[in-house]
Amino acid sequence: MPGGITTMLTGPMAFTGHASKAIVLARQESSRLGRPRGPEHILLGLADVGDGLAVKALERLGVGPEVVREEVEQVTDQQADYPPGPETRQIRRVWHAMVDEAFARGDDYIGTEHFLFALFCDDDNAAAQVLTRLGAGERQVRAAVAELLAESGRERSA
Repeated sequence: MPGGITTMLTGPMAFTGHASKAIVLARQESSRLGRPRGPEHILLGLADVGDGLAVKALERLGVGPEVVREEVEQVTDQQADYPPGPETRQIRRVWHAMVDEAFARGDDYIGTEHFLFALFCDDDNAAAQVLTRLGAGERQVRAAVAELLAESGRERSA
């Protein structure tokens, strides 16, 4: 599991391979769109991973990568002002929420599902708005992840 994050509360938490790939893809999307990194880029990265718990949960809800891309690009085209710098305040909140999600679930790693849950930490971000508009609101996403985990014989992500 390449990469990770260390906090005083959790200690080291490694990223899964899919989570690491989603981060790289998010950075590429941010550069491609010429915008500071925001939650919408994490969503695009998650959608493009091609596998992983987040993608499977979204697919279960009928939300494919193409639709996510179209909706995110439509929303970001409508956003006029971006703050200067490499990332937005909203993505910093997502980073904190991602760790909180993993910790609350008792996981000792960060997976794509933690990123997906963390996108809902702020109703005002483009990623949460896009997912909700597509019928993949926070409750639906959490239920889909729980179903996938139960089907695999696991009650939690680890």
